Amino acid sequence: DNDTMCICGFATFIAKGGDNYFWSTGATTQSVTLSPPVSTVYSVYATVSSCSGIPDTFSVTVIDPQLSITWLGTCLDAPFSFFPVSTTSAILDYDWDFGDGTTDTVYNPSHTFAAAGTYNLHVSILTVWGCTVEADTQFVVDAVPQADFIFSDVCDGTSMLFNNTTTGGAYNAQWYFGDND
Repeated sequence: DNDTMCICGFATFIAKGGDNYFWSTGATTQSVTLSPPVSTVYSVYATVSSCSGIPDTFSVTVIDPQLSITWLGTCLDAPFSFFPVSTTSAILDYDWDFGDGTTDTVYNPSHTFAAAGTYNLHVSILTVWGCTVEADTQFVVDAVPQADFIFSDVCDGTSMLFNNTTTGGAYNAQWYFGDND
């Protein structure tokens, strides 16, 4: 027999068909509750009256799934896409908290924030083995830039000075004057 469990988890194993039991852990009860820190093999001997038993062995695979978060998006009024990055694909449930009072339960949620600012994102997953794994990250939602500029008065044949007065979030300014310059 084989079993899989989460690191720091507990599992109870029950032997059947005997009057007396001898576990490789030293226990002499019919059942043992185990919490191994690493994958390991256990054995149990069951005896009936004075007959010695044949050992039954089983392995316990201990998993330690890891989780992190990646995302696409930076600006207010545009959807962010979030992605869980996990060391296991055996996931039953996703619980996202976007840090603005809204939540979602899908694998790859898309979310639009109502205000610029710093948000604390939280995701929790539940694996098929019963492990709950969580990840948190902080990220910034930038305000939408408001493009604006001022320019100096100019006389024919003189250079004109343009000054960028754009406000709001992060941006890259590029000037296009329509004259291929």
